[in-house]
Amino acid sequence: MAWFVGVVLVALLGLVVWLASRAGKLEDHALLLEAEMQSVKTRLIRLEPVNSPDGELQEELEVTSAVPLPPRRPRAASRPLVPEIQALAMPILEEVVPDLGIATLMAEDLAAVPKPAREGPSWTERGLARARTSEEWEALIGGNWLNRIGALALMLGIAFFLKYAFDNNWIKQGAQVAIGLVIGGGLLAFARRTHGQGYAVFAQGLVGAGLAILYLSVYASYNFYGLVDLPVAFVALAIVVGIGFYESRFYDSLVVALLAWGGGFLTPFLLSSSGASPAGVIVYVLLLDIGIIGIVLKKDAWVALEGLSLGATYAVYLTWFVTSYHSNQLPTAAIALTLFWIVFYALDLWRIEIGSPSFRTLREQVASANIIAYYGCMFALIFPSHRIAMGFVSLGVGGVYLATILTIRRTLHEGDRAAVRFTLTALILLVVATALATSGFVTVILWSLEAVCLLWMGIRWNLRFVWQPSLAVYGLAAVLLPATGSALFYAPVRDFVPVLNPRFLAFATLAVALAYGTFLVTKLHDAQAQRIWTSLHYGWCGVVTVLLTVETNDDFRRAMDGATGNDWTFIGYARFLAIAGVWTVLALPLVWFGLRRRILPILISGLGSMVLGLGLAAAVGASFQPVQYYRPIVNIRVGLLVLVLGTLFVHFRWLRARVDDYPWITTARIVLQAALVLIGFELLTAEVNDYFGHAAGTQTQTTHDVGLFIEFVALGIIWMTYSLFLVWNGVRKMSQTLLVTGLGCAGVAVGAGAYCGFAAQPADRLPLVLGTRAVMIPLLMIGLFLHMRWTKDATRLYRWLDGVLFAFQAAIVLLGFELVTGETRDFFDHVAATSTKTLSDSSSLRNLEQLALSALWLVYAVVLTGVGIWRRTRWMRFGAIGLLGFIILKIFVYDLSFLQGPYRSVSFAGLGLILLAVSYLYSRYHALLLEA
Repeated sequence: MAWFVGVVLVALLGLVVWLASRAGKLEDHALLLEAEMQSVKTRLIRLEPVNSPDGELQEELEVTSAVPLPPRRPRAASRPLVPEIQALAMPILEEVVPDLGIATLMAEDLAAVPKPAREGPSWTERGLARARTSEEWEALIGGNWLNRIGALALMLGIAFFLKYAFDNNWIKQGAQVAIGLVIGGGLLAFARRTHGQGYAVFAQGLVGAGLAILYLSVYASYNFYGLVDLPVAFVALAIVVGIGFYESRFYDSLVVALLAWGGGFLTPFLLSSSGASPAGVIVYVLLLDIGIIGIVLKKDAWVALEGLSLGATYAVYLTWFVTSYHSNQLPTAAIALTLFWIVFYALDLWRIEIGSPSFRTLREQVASANIIAYYGCMFALIFPSHRIAMGFVSLGVGGVYLATILTIRRTLHEGDRAAVRFTLTALILLVVATALATSGFVTVILWSLEAVCLLWMGIRWNLRFVWQPSLAVYGLAAVLLPATGSALFYAPVRDFVPVLNPRFLAFATLAVALAYGTFLVTKLHDAQAQRIWTSLHYGWCGVVTVLLTVETNDDFRRAMDGATGNDWTFIGYARFLAIAGVWTVLALPLVWFGLRRRILPILISGLGSMVLGLGLAAAVGASFQPVQYYRPIVNIRVGLLVLVLGTLFVHFRWLRARVDDYPWITTARIVLQAALVLIGFELLTAEVNDYFGHAAGTQTQTTHDVGLFIEFVALGIIWMTYSLFLVWNGVRKMSQTLLVTGLGCAGVAVGAGAYCGFAAQPADRLPLVLGTRAVMIPLLMIGLFLHMRWTKDATRLYRWLDGVLFAFQAAIVLLGFELVTGETRDFFDHVAATSTKTLSDSSSLRNLEQLALSALWLVYAVVLTGVGIWRRTRWMRFGAIGLLGFIILKIFVYDLSFLQGPYRSVSFAGLGLILLAVSYLYSRYHALLLEA
């Protein structure tokens, strides 16, 4: 049933807009025909002979710039022509009468468009204009206002008296009604007499009171006592309405009409009773409305009665609904509301048919208030317990407005906004009917289809009031979709089937509708077309992204349902990796299509999807969960990060080919290149870290410490190798991004090497010389040498590289120093840990350790000096001099204080020999160094 209703709604929407387009074409043809008729009239006026005052026929007019044209005959003001029609008429006139300047005259006629006449001052302005002095105020209050108030008071007094008499049974029922009729008729007759004597204002008050009492009497005879049948009551009320109409016309007084209106609508409230028949109230109010409408149709200036009657009618209904309504009276209430609406709806149609130009805005407001009040009351009546029925009511009322606009569109007069009003009303009701007759994803699907149909028809026939509401329907569908149950998290998840579910269909329908809307908007000639086009593109890209995300998420949620322990953790971890992969893959077609067609919103959406995937992959890929399931290289984390790397590379290549299209692409490429490098760094680091973490799962604390040390050694070597690749490519391709990130990776590798130099593995398990640190630090030093060699020429382009080269030089010297120190210290720690000698022997071992350190440091300084002199490398020589200064300080401060006699002698003797050797080298190769 819901699908059938949706199809009917879409068809009705098509009829609405087809009607508006056809009517617009007919109106254009009518305007063109009127332009041609007006041109013929102008030709006849200008060409016919004009008699002079003396009776002689004037000579034929010669139209030149020096001879003025004869005066034109006065004509009724014609409706203005649209510029397109005027442009069509001008060439025809120039061709038909080229010598008489008819086109110029026609332009003058078209320019002299009469302005719409003002509808006149309001009643307040007219009253104040008649009462500007104190005497006039006195006359106004005493003669007019007191008369009106007195008439109203008389009516209320008689009504309350009759009511009291009725309740206490003072007078028989028939006599009560007869008394009311006699009093009412007597007041009318007395009013005629006083009016003939010149008391017009006083007579009007009597007429109002008499009419009100007649209303009370007739109403009581039928609805309160049941003295007359329904047909008789109809006739009686019609007679009273007719009397009121006649009297108000006779006295030409709006005040009389207002008093009659007030008495008529006060009658149900004054004589209300629990036994009153709702049908009687309905009939009474209907007849009263019809009578007042008849008065308004004959007396156009009394338009206020129209709005007052509408408000009073629905006020009577709401009073009854709030105080006396029961659920078994639903048909009666629905029929009453429909009849009330029909009366004023028919009045609106009659106004459109006769083309009444006066008070057009006010009457359009009354017509709009009629449908709003009717639909609101029907909604409160039916919706709470009959949702589907309310949907069909909305469909039916919308169909009525649709059929009406199809019928009356050709007869609409200029300036009448009924086409827009009726079309919008039909569209709104049909959209609401969709929401009432359906629910959830079905509503989203139908709204999406309705939106795209309205947009197509509105643009196709250039109807602004059709395509603009379609954008609102798009928005409603977009808001309702995430608010629908199971839109973001399918429930129950065990029943979820990927793709083959209503949620997927709803998301896909909305996305396709938005995407097709972007194609339609390209044909729209409007200042807002570009903004609408951009919004629709972002809309469908966002809907597709959300759709793929929730489908992927719920697929893994279904797999997690029932899983426990590590299995549950691994599936949850894989879920995030999969979502990141979906976002990354989605970015490829979006970026490609956006670049190829130069559609910026799609390109931005693709890059945004890539950023989302990149961020999630970087966050989740840092650590494998759970580590017990880790497999080196062959695991889902590696697959995802490799996919991200490939996607980043492809985007980088695509953007490089489109640098000239958008100025920001250069910056985007730099960001992509940096992201590419960092993801690669994360991949290498995470794999090494998780490998050792997986291996350490069942190890002892000692073994774990060894593994942690070896992990840092491996990371340092891998980071340095990765930095070599980056720096080499950065220098070769002149890429500052690769150069900076590569040097940064080298710095991190040096940091890992420095950490390993001080945090050695347990001494009892340290292999001599061939230990991992003895392999790592030389490799780091070689890597730094290569970096210095490759980046030496690049210092001409990047001056900041001078500081980097200085830092690398210092790092090489310090790494070698740390290697010598660490290996020496760990050797003696190993001997001490494995030895069983006494404390005195241990002290001698420590003295020997300090002596060995001093000696090896001196040897390292000499080697640096020699290599620096041989290779003419100043930074090595400076590094050696710096080390010698530190060694001198250490020997004079520490060795002199703590070493015993023999060790102290050897330390100072060795220092002296080394210093003399260094001095000899500088003296021997002094000339060579100066030449360098």
